[in-house]
Amino acid sequence: MGGPGVGVGLMRSVDSGVMPQPPRIAVTTTPAATAVSAPPSGERGIMVPQTSRADHVCKSRRSPMEFSELVMKRRTVRRFEEAPVEREVLEKIARLGQHVPSAGFSQGQRLVIVTDRDQRRRVAETCGESFYADLDMGNWISECAAQFIPCVSEAVYRRRYAEADKGSTPVAEQDWPTPYWWIDIGKTSMVVMLAAHDAGLTAGFAGPQDVPALKAILGLPDEFHPVGVIPVGRPLPDVRSPSLKRGWVPFEEFARWDRW
Repeated sequence: MGGPGVGVGLMRSVDSGVMPQPPRIAVTTTPAATAVSAPPSGERGIMVPQTSRADHVCKSRRSPMEFSELVMKRRTVRRFEEAPVEREVLEKIARLGQHVPSAGFSQGQRLVIVTDRDQRRRVAETCGESFYADLDMGNWISECAAQFIPCVSEAVYRRRYAEADKGSTPVAEQDWPTPYWWIDIGKTSMVVMLAAHDAGLTAGFAGPQDVPALKAILGLPDEFHPVGVIPVGRPLPDVRSPSLKRGWVPFEEFARWDRW
């Protein structure tokens, strides 16, 4: 996961195509207060906790999606309806985004969820929305049901690793060969996008170009850094990124066995 710098032009947003389907993996939903049952014979099950009302709202729109289908069919969308989405659906997406690993269980990730129309426009301005409008992509960052803004604090991680069970290393003396706060907020961001798709919605991703302005608009504490803006909503026909013409790297180049 990179640091706060974000590229210009079309690299301001995440491009995502759709890959061929891998072997299917069953997803089994179970009520939180009951025992988890085994998946059907021959299938590898992933147990997903269930919350009653939000699940009913989501399931009324679509059939449950298997995990492999969810991953392979998800794509970055850049045009949405502005029609609101039920708060419990948005809250469920956020709750799923919270349940990701973090180094030392530091939990330095946070989400800001913006539904107010004027606030969405102010947020979108910090991402250079007019750039996309000039490309006939529309105001897709502000014209959506909600924006999820993932934020992370390096200081939370450093304070955590100064605690006794992590070696009591003073913050100023800590050496992080890999800054895991960026890794962990990437996990949060990906789960938010997948959870939106699983709820029958879609999501995009835009990189803020004016981070200080975005922090001021959201009233973020100084130590928190907003890594992006994830617009969420029901999809409309959109303009695909020309970057997708690059195609996927061959799997044999992506995945190596035992060594490079």
